[in-house]
Amino acid sequence: GYDATLHGDASYAENAAKGSHSVLLNGSPDYVLVGPLDFGDEFTICAWAFLEVGTTNIQTIIGNAMGGSTVDGFKLFINNWETNNKCILIETSDGVTRLDASSPENTFEEGFWNHVAVTMDRINGAAHIYYNGEDVTLNGAIVPNLQVTQSVTIGSMAGPEWFWTGMIDDVRIYQGLLTVDEINEVMNGTETGIRQRRAEKQDYRLHNFPNPFNPTTTISFTVLRSQPIELEIVNSRGEKIRTILNEEKAPGQYSILWDGLDDAGRPVSSGVYFAKIRGDDFSQRHKMLLVR
Repeated sequence: GYDATLHGDASYAENAAKGSHSVLLNGSPDYVLVGPLDFGDEFTICAWAFLEVGTTNIQTIIGNAMGGSTVDGFKLFINNWETNNKCILIETSDGVTRLDASSPENTFEEGFWNHVAVTMDRINGAAHIYYNGEDVTLNGAIVPNLQVTQSVTIGSMAGPEWFWTGMIDDVRIYQGLLTVDEINEVMNGTETGIRQRRAEKQDYRLHNFPNPFNPTTTISFTVLRSQPIELEIVNSRGEKIRTILNEEKAPGQYSILWDGLDDAGRPVSSGVYFAKIRGDDFSQRHKMLLVR
């Protein structure tokens, strides 16, 4: 778990979705400060949330962005601006571009405990929204290069602003993209396979050496089971620079040289690049620095 501090008039309520207590938040200025977290390229957030009946305007469950619209980061909230449309939204931005993943309107029911989960895939710019164990994603596009290392707040955006009115309980953050079955395990308190799945994911061990490099580097990875493997180089904007590999691979360890050239054989400039690998049941991204 993570240490957190209550701010404003935030307190504890004996009405809880899990255990004996939840956090009671009565709008401004109540929120919970978790502090800086590094979410990585793929992560899942799960929470139980109770919203007071008749609450209007943006109601934030969790976020790391200092505010709304194009402020860098993400925020998970209920209701579009100045509405009570009960839509679940994930608003994302890199400071310039903004994309919102959302559920249909009238998804979230007020006056009851509801389980909300989101998976965020920065590698592919995609998110999924789950409500009480069901995928309710209407639009799943997110900004790939949003900030993921800032301070996190529960019950507000990190400004803080756009506060929650009600109760929040059992907030969980997982590395990797949980499946719908695993999200239901979290919701029902029967987590049996998640730790094993996370351990297997780490076994792919995508890395490169040397790093920083000039002009070549060796990219290494492990394949746990036979499957098609795609390995690409992308720039900091997520644009593909080079396809390194796209073929079936048997289980084993592999190392491939990247010579610092793009698909047209031209040297790329100094800067940050990512090795991006994808298989049938996993995807990962690894940061590399080219210094010419």
